[in-house]
Amino acid sequence: MLLGGFLLLRLYSQRLLQPVAALADAARDHAAGQRERLVPVKGPEEIAATARAFNAMVLARQRAEAGLVESELRYRTIVEQTGQMVYEIDIPTGRIQWFGEDAIAHITGHTAAEFARVDGLAWAERLHPDDRAGVLGLFDRCLATAAPFVTEYRFRHRDGSYRFIEDYGVILRDATGRPARMLGRMGDITARHRAETALRESEDRYRLVTEQTGQLIYDLDLQARQVRWFGAAAAQQILGCSPEEMSRLGIEGWTERLHPEERAAAVARLEHSLRTGEPCQAEYRLRHRDGAYRLVEERGAVLCRPDGTLYRMVGRMTDITQRKRVEFERSQIEKKLLETQKLESLGVLAGGIAHDFNNLLTGVLGNAGLVRLDLPPGSAAREPVDQIERAAQRAADLCKQMLAYSGKGRFVVQALDLNELVEDSLSLLAVSVSKKAVLRFNPGPGLPPIQADATQLRQIVMNLVINASEALEDRTGQITLNTGTVTVDAAYLATAQFTGELAPGPAVFLEVSDTGSGMTRETLARIFDPFFTTKFTGRGLGLAAVLGIVRGHKGAIKVYSEPGAGTTFRLFFPASREAAQPLARPVAEPPAWRGSGCVLVIDDEEAVRQVSLGILRALGFEAEAAPDGEAGIARFRAEPARFHAVLLDLTMPRVDGEETFRQLRLLQPDVKVILMSGFNRVDAINRFVGKGLAGFVQKPFQVETLASELQRVLAARPAAG
Repeated sequence: MLLGGFLLLRLYSQRLLQPVAALADAARDHAAGQRERLVPVKGPEEIAATARAFNAMVLARQRAEAGLVESELRYRTIVEQTGQMVYEIDIPTGRIQWFGEDAIAHITGHTAAEFARVDGLAWAERLHPDDRAGVLGLFDRCLATAAPFVTEYRFRHRDGSYRFIEDYGVILRDATGRPARMLGRMGDITARHRAETALRESEDRYRLVTEQTGQLIYDLDLQARQVRWFGAAAAQQILGCSPEEMSRLGIEGWTERLHPEERAAAVARLEHSLRTGEPCQAEYRLRHRDGAYRLVEERGAVLCRPDGTLYRMVGRMTDITQRKRVEFERSQIEKKLLETQKLESLGVLAGGIAHDFNNLLTGVLGNAGLVRLDLPPGSAAREPVDQIERAAQRAADLCKQMLAYSGKGRFVVQALDLNELVEDSLSLLAVSVSKKAVLRFNPGPGLPPIQADATQLRQIVMNLVINASEALEDRTGQITLNTGTVTVDAAYLATAQFTGELAPGPAVFLEVSDTGSGMTRETLARIFDPFFTTKFTGRGLGLAAVLGIVRGHKGAIKVYSEPGAGTTFRLFFPASREAAQPLARPVAEPPAWRGSGCVLVIDDEEAVRQVSLGILRALGFEAEAAPDGEAGIARFRAEPARFHAVLLDLTMPRVDGEETFRQLRLLQPDVKVILMSGFNRVDAINRFVGKGLAGFVQKPFQVETLASELQRVLAARPAAG
């Protein structure tokens, strides 16, 4: 019984202890690192359940370890794929774990295993000396504030070179709120930094080149409709603002600054270029910040991708305001120069013709006067002689107009009141215009005097009024004369048809306007040409003479005219500071006078010599003649005391009048020489000022004119039997 119990107990013990021992052995193996061992499930239910639980624990741990390995593998794979060094810093100990083998090797030149032994101090020592203080200071502030650690610095490679690093790290705190760990990553941005540096240098070079060109450059992104501007100096000059300010305004900023009259056309040209890809070339005005407009020249090109897509437009704008102004002024100068050359050449021609005509007319008028002196009162021949004299006088007036056009028609200049002169001429003007024309005069108040010749100003007024009357073409109309003062500037003078030598400043104007048919632009361009006329009859010298007289008075002319709207002539004369002198009034004819003694006539024109001899003899003088200066000097040298006076022509071949006068004065210093010329008094006697010239008569002259001058010159000489 006892033996059976013992056997039964031993059997039970083996059945119970063996599973427990196996479980204990497995536990010891797991503790030793053999974590894959499982225990058999047998024995009592409690022991079997314990074995199952143990095996389940082992399997769960195996799965967890496998998951951890997989997770670490994924993490490492991700880190490697980023191409960055990833770090984890144990802040209390300062130990650093590094991840990313390829990035570690690239940035540091070490293997991952080698660099894993680098502590924080070694990392700090690899910072560039110029960057170290700033980076470490930022690191300390991040630890104190738990702010992200974000910075860029240079990091030394194993070979001694430096890499540009972008570092980003975050602070993790423990349960007490103290910084525990820092997780971060370091990326090599050397290539990007070099590219950015190269881009900045390129932009700096581009900006420098842009500034040197003095042009405003633009770069228009067609997709974004954004425009960037370059060229600070040009932007300030053209727009009065910076390129950055214009860039912020976008394309609308450019549109708003366009001149209202040119905005639609400029925008249409731009849209056409953006649509077709054609270059944009234009000139237009842009508003400066000060409100003024600058004239710019734009040249733009549209860029195209290989697939044909238009994606960008680049171009430049140049301020051509000054260039256009200079070109305009140069064109005006060239125009004035050509006009002056034309006037001078035609003036020389007109003056020469007038001079020769005056010589011929001297013979006509003089001989007619001699015939008239010999005719008895009531003679039937007196009327034809009078007609000859009137025709010759009209021809002489024509010569005066030709001289006026040539600028040589100025006689006696004095300070005149223009209002008084026009008022004094109204009665003659009234009978000179059409009976259907209403003549009005509106004098400007307080006119300053002008330096002018009264006779020639009367001729201007007469010519302009007659021209206005003819423009009415026998229709009812009005002719208005206005005077006034105005301050003219260079811009206003640039629009005048003729400016002469009139300088900017105060001026007195005479305005003659009519309600006639007006003129076309083509006609207006030729109205001052000699012998040009739109009338069937007429000489076409009236306005040419006006131009010559105005030119001789250093004035200017501006003409307004349109077909069907009438014409206005506005003449400008420099204002004078001298007091106005009273107008000379006609004096009564002096009584008949006769002289005595011998007079020498020196002239190369046969007709002038003969008529002069006839007049002198009719006046009671003895007279002799010489055909030129050389012969006249020889004749005078033979008997200098015989001649009481000499009539001397100015223009002669071989020896001219000036040299002849000098020789005569050497032979007899007190000889009385009266100059004869077809030119006006001022131009003719200008060469003889202060040399003792006794008198002057202008060709053609009548008997009475020569008699009056001889009487004046010889008044001091006692008459001889």
